[in-house]
Amino acid sequence: MNKAKYILLSLLLIVAVSFAGCVSKTAIEEQNQKFTVVASFYPVYAIANYIMQGSVSTDLINLTNNNQGVCLHNYTLLPDDMATIEGADVFLTCGDDITSNVDVKNKVDIGSGLPEHCWMNLDDANQLAQTIANTLADKDWANKTTYLENADNFSEAVKNEEASISGKVNSLSNKSVISLDDSLTVFAQGIGLSTITSSTSSEANEGDLSYVPPDVADMATNAEQAGTSTIITLNVTDNDELNVITGELTDSGMTPNSVQLSAVLSGDSTPNDYFNQIDSNFNSLFSALSE
Repeated sequence: MNKAKYILLSLLLIVAVSFAGCVSKTAIEEQNQKFTVVASFYPVYAIANYIMQGSVSTDLINLTNNNQGVCLHNYTLLPDDMATIEGADVFLTCGDDITSNVDVKNKVDIGSGLPEHCWMNLDDANQLAQTIANTLADKDWANKTTYLENADNFSEAVKNEEASISGKVNSLSNKSVISLDDSLTVFAQGIGLSTITSSTSSEANEGDLSYVPPDVADMATNAEQAGTSTIITLNVTDNDELNVITGELTDSGMTPNSVQLSAVLSGDSTPNDYFNQIDSNFNSLFSALSE
């Protein structure tokens, strides 16, 4: 009797181990069967994340890490990056040349034909979203409806955002800002503001306000003529150009008001993060211009 029980228990153990092995193998196979999308950097990731929300058996990877504030102008492609790209079903880029020197067969440039920093313009961002949705729908039929519905929702969100922004911008008495970053210039112009920009970077030494680069001096003159002292920048600390333009405006009897905005180069990886950052940018800027 004891021998029979031992045999029975042994058989049950073998069956259990075999079943567990099958489950583990199935889990690995399911993981390998995920439709994988790699985004070149956060702006592409943020919009793709909105389009892919609710999709099944998919994986979205930001090649340059969501929270590092990476701009592709200063990013070096690493061997591990190439392995990530090659293992993906789709590699989404946005007018960048991060893989210009290597052959990437799964690459889709969603920003083709659009200007630099196009994600900072709502209309262009909508075009990026539609391209992402159509690209993924063609390659992942299982989630086609989800992608296309999310693209429609993105368009509707852009329309609502633009209507809200337009009404507030129209209420402003002064619609001019001084922009110290190209991406923020795209944002400001896209919402109907005039921008005073620098065509060259400041050559002032750190902490030295005695030297005023001609281009920055022109900016101060143009700002004075436009009656604006609102400065939009990505960084309000250790910023030579900001220090110089602030000094120039102060000497002219104006009260500079610097506003730090986002270029959407990093974020919290939630599907609505793109719109949350655009909202935050506008609210901060509107508050400064309303003072």
